[in-house]
Amino acid sequence: MTRKILRKTEAHSEIQKGLEELLAAVGVTLGPAGKTVVIQQTMRPPHVTKDGVTVASQVYLEDPIQNDAVQVVIQAARKLADVAGDGTTTATVLACNLYKHLSLFIEKSKSPMFGGFGKNKTVNVNKVVDHLKHLSKIVLSEIESQKTSLQGRQLQIARISSNQDEAVAQLVREAYQMAGDDGLVLIDESPSSESTVELRESYHYEGIDKGLIHPVFVNDHKTVSFRSEKAYVLLVDEIVQNVEDLKLFFENFIKNGQYTSHPLIILGNNFQGTFLRTIMDWKQKGNLQVILAKTPSFGDKRKNMMQDIAQYIGGGYINATQGTPIKQATTAQLGYVDSAVITRNSVTLIRHDKDQNQDVQTKLQMLAGQIEGIAGDGTLKQELQERFRALNAKAAIIYCGAPTEVAMKEKKDRADDAVRAVKAASQGIVPGGGVVLYSIGIKLLNQRNGYKEQEYQIASKALANALMEPMKLIVSNAGEEIPEELLQGEHPPIHWGKGYDARKREIANMLEIGIIDPVIVAKEAVTTAIDCASTLISVGIAMPYTNKTGLS
Repeated sequence: MTRKILRKTEAHSEIQKGLEELLAAVGVTLGPAGKTVVIQQTMRPPHVTKDGVTVASQVYLEDPIQNDAVQVVIQAARKLADVAGDGTTTATVLACNLYKHLSLFIEKSKSPMFGGFGKNKTVNVNKVVDHLKHLSKIVLSEIESQKTSLQGRQLQIARISSNQDEAVAQLVREAYQMAGDDGLVLIDESPSSESTVELRESYHYEGIDKGLIHPVFVNDHKTVSFRSEKAYVLLVDEIVQNVEDLKLFFENFIKNGQYTSHPLIILGNNFQGTFLRTIMDWKQKGNLQVILAKTPSFGDKRKNMMQDIAQYIGGGYINATQGTPIKQATTAQLGYVDSAVITRNSVTLIRHDKDQNQDVQTKLQMLAGQIEGIAGDGTLKQELQERFRALNAKAAIIYCGAPTEVAMKEKKDRADDAVRAVKAASQGIVPGGGVVLYSIGIKLLNQRNGYKEQEYQIASKALANALMEPMKLIVSNAGEEIPEELLQGEHPPIHWGKGYDARKREIANMLEIGIIDPVIVAKEAVTTAIDCASTLISVGIAMPYTNKTGLS
């Protein structure tokens, strides 16, 4: 394939066009008056959703550079969803507008500097990016200063994040009340048109990179996770270098057809060489549904936790000294779970009959006794407490039902957004509706004139304008404009948490009426937007394929 070389001005023109298309698709969903988007699907009913990240993930543009720009923002938005659980639409709106304003101000600038693009060649873009990074710290600090505690506002958070779906919000609150402060809340499809919440016992652990070892195993791209109803589980505490190491096991597994009807999850700590490549190849080709994920912790603590997991799933433990050696493993070592949810950083296994598993109950009683018998709060006690929490984890499952598959999927999207937002809000909340970001934007504009350097002026003004866009879009989606009285005076009401309720079309105190955002969502949305815009504004050359075959 041959490539075309697009120089700076032409490349940025295409980037801007791509971001405008992304903003048009995603921005229409923002706020209580936002609209749904209909997404065509091959051989399946259309997907109707108001979930910004779902819409963004389906934006693929014909022009390669426009599409590349879109994918930069989408990938960052997905990572934001992993960290904060919500805010992907706001981050996308911020990123697209920040890039737009940076481009506009750089073109209009007139300073004897270097590195700009468009009509103006005078701006040092690297300095602009450096100033943006400095400004981001100021913005994050300002957001943090306006934080307040959640204080039982789960219903309000769920209501906002589910786009004012009262039924979904009530389900989410019920789920969190059932699961408790340390419990898990999961989303699943209901077999009927009714939506219900059920509390299940589970085994759960989490940690950095203590989940899926590669994105190829993801089957739920919105939540970037592997989800399955019914799965077999194999625990391996040995180095696995090639498929021959588990030859006897796989011969048994494939020969018995009943096993291949459900996914096989292999939890291990050291997958290497040809084994890893072979399993990934099987997954991509659809030969066998084998999923690889990491085991918890390390050292003796890991061995103890793996033995706990083996008791929970009713399976064996492959280990040369304490269990079955790897080359002797067969399907007799398999455990079973009724459902599994695995992300990059967590593993949740659920069995419906855990209460009837006497081994698990005995182990919990033993751990509780050991914890009670240790004075102080030393390392051993902390390890025992972690093992107890993992083995005694509770998961409230929201089963979303609706008359049609299309309606059910939309309800799942709303419920998933609400669950993620409530979890994120545990770290604190700020006034919602774009109020905090708009207020900070005003302050940046007022402070900007104190700095003479052109690059700082550009970065500050562009960021200030971008921060105002989410609130403008929320209000404009309701067919209104931001009321002037919110912005008037030396200390305008917007600085004190007042904003515009786009659903009731009236000015109100955002915290008092329950229009709130998790503080982590606001902060991560700003950080994500600045990272995306900084990356794209720094592009000097774009090299798309021409779709013509070149000489080999």
